Amino acid sequence: TINFLVDTDGNTTIAGNVGIGGSPSNLLHLHTDNSSEGILLKSTGDTRNNLIFDANISSASDNIAFIDANWNTTNVARISMFTGTATSPKDDGRIGFATKATGGSLAERMRIESDGSVGIGTSAPSATRLHIQSPDALNSSEYLVTMQNLETTNGECHGLFINAGQGSSDD
Repeated sequence: TINFLVDTDGNTTIAGNVGIGGSPSNLLHLHTDNSSEGILLKSTGDTRNNLIFDANISSASDNIAFIDANWNTTNVARISMFTGTATSPKDDGRIGFATKATGGSLAERMRIESDGSVGIGTSAPSATRLHIQSPDALNSSEYLVTMQNLETTNGECHGLFINAGQGSSDD
């Protein structure tokens, strides 16, 4: 059995797990012991870098990728990228943002739907562009939304502007 192969084109194949800086517990395991270490994607010239998650998911509303933030192996935050509700073709996607409160469990706090709708406090935003839902435990002394402008340099204070008109005459 060949565990490490470099072909004539320079392509490398490795059978098994690869560990850098430590013993591997996954296909690719990078162990760091300094805050400045990690993964660097750097392009030189007029190019961009891509981090691509490609999965052949068989059902709708299924996860394609997680970006997990763990503290000492405890998952405390997650960004989820998953398919939408279409079953075929699965060409719609959603993004979920989850956090964990002290003593609680990981829960989705915000979602961006495939149509651009954003839900905060709900994983099913309504047909509006922004849907903010209060948890049942919100007591009457807490506000659902707070907007504060601390501008003091020129005496101007702007709040919320809603433009519901169409065309430049309503601006």
